Amino acid sequence: MSIVALHKNIKSKNLGLKIISAFFVVALLFTNTALATDPAPTISGVSPNNGLPTGGNSVTITGTGFLGGGINATGGTVTTDGAYTVHKFTSSGTFTVTSGSGNVEALVVAGGGGGGGNYSGSGGGGGGVVYNSSFSVSAGSKTVTVGGGGSGGANGAKGSNGGNSVFDSIVATGGGGGAYNACAVSGNSGGSGGGAAGSCSGATYGNGIAGQGNRGGSFFGGSSNGSGGGGGAGAIGGNGAALLGGSGGVGLAFSISGSNMYYGGGGGGSTYSNPPSAATVGAGGLGGGGNGSKGGDSCGSGGTAPTAGSANTGGGGGGGERCSTTGGAGGSGIVIVRYLTPVANPTVTFGGTSATDVTVVNSTTITATVPAHVAGTADVVVTNYDGQSATLTNGYTFNPAPTISAGAVTPASAKLTGGDTITITGSGFYGTPTITLGGTTATAVTVVNPTTITATTPAHAVGAVDVVVTNEDSQSATLTGGFTFTELPPTLSSISPTAGSTTGGTNECKQSDRFSSLLYNKHPNTCFRGKNAS
Repeated sequence: MSIVALHKNIKSKNLGLKIISAFFVVALLFTNTALATDPAPTISGVSPNNGLPTGGNSVTITGTGFLGGGINATGGTVTTDGAYTVHKFTSSGTFTVTSGSGNVEALVVAGGGGGGGNYSGSGGGGGGVVYNSSFSVSAGSKTVTVGGGGSGGANGAKGSNGGNSVFDSIVATGGGGGAYNACAVSGNSGGSGGGAAGSCSGATYGNGIAGQGNRGGSFFGGSSNGSGGGGGAGAIGGNGAALLGGSGGVGLAFSISGSNMYYGGGGGGSTYSNPPSAATVGAGGLGGGGNGSKGGDSCGSGGTAPTAGSANTGGGGGGGERCSTTGGAGGSGIVIVRYLTPVANPTVTFGGTSATDVTVVNSTTITATVPAHVAGTADVVVTNYDGQSATLTNGYTFNPAPTISAGAVTPASAKLTGGDTITITGSGFYGTPTITLGGTTATAVTVVNPTTITATTPAHAVGAVDVVVTNEDSQSATLTGGFTFTELPPTLSSISPTAGSTTGGTNECKQSDRFSSLLYNKHPNTCFRGKNAS
């Protein structure tokens, strides 16, 4: 049974003792705290996984759940929202990453279009809205441009388009201006398009840009005109109807600033009616859209002026009608950038000794500089700032210097022409070491295990030589005079005569290319008198 269910069961039986209730509260708080905690890190590997006891080399640690590092930046109005740092630009500026790199969220909203002017002005389109959930940044500056709202159209004029907003390579297009009631006059296209304000040929709404906004609404003609609303980032503008202006298209909602807000709403269309009180204006769309105007042959009873789009929302302005010859201005845009607030880097230890230059590349990768440590294997431990840690047992080896045991080269001598296999015993052999005999490199070196190496001897002059084993980390061991190169053994090619008396006294001639014994080494190819030759 869960803690919550247990608590309900206790209360249903009137056993809600204070101590039990207190236990429930504490347990619930503990549960919530545990649920809110980041997962513990894990370590899957270290590369390279060995090095000198002196340390100083860089390694890469892979795993999961590594916390730390992050982005530090300036620019705009900076606030925090839980685990996030938020930069809000309500005017143009510069976003500068002072340290770190990674991904940020970016919301770019352009300025809204102005509403069309008298007569029967339509709503301005909302500013284009572009959101990127993972935009890569690194040290340096990025230009931020916040587009202004478009001007409302004057008497017999369209509203102007809003200005573009820019964050580095992300561009949101300004909303289209609204139209006024005249043939061949259409709402402007933009991030979202302005509404239509006329019913004759060529008078239509403006179009939006895919991925940024939508088109405006249509015009309704008759004795009680209703102009179209401007398009919004989230929906097309509403169509005008009898005694009703088209509503502005709804914008899109984002909580990037810390609270849920709509951006890029379209402006409402205007309405013509006598009396004006019988009509209803087009409402501005969620996301800062301004309301349309209503009026009759004059502003009259119940007439209202249009309203402007809200600042820093990208809302379109409302359409004008008699009570105001000018349409409402579009709202200015906004640029918002947020990222996870930097936290302390984790600590990394090798055999209990702290590494330096620890850098969290991402949640699965850490780089660090290995400390000095005694030779041998060591546990690698990563501890996040929240105290949770992971251990890779014997994850790194501080390589000992190799040694060669006295008399441990077998055989201890071989012919000067090389090509013989020798075995060297000692300790600390690993990887791909090099072996030299008297300064000449051996071939076919094979590490059988940490105490045994085999190799093939090189050619070398006759005599005793030093044996040197050098591991791939440049640590080496020397056995002075540990191996001897010898002359080739003699070979006998012929003997003449091939027979003689059993009593001896026969001259023999032994033919050879070399003799290494004391008896024959002075005069090769010389005849000697044999004794008791058989």
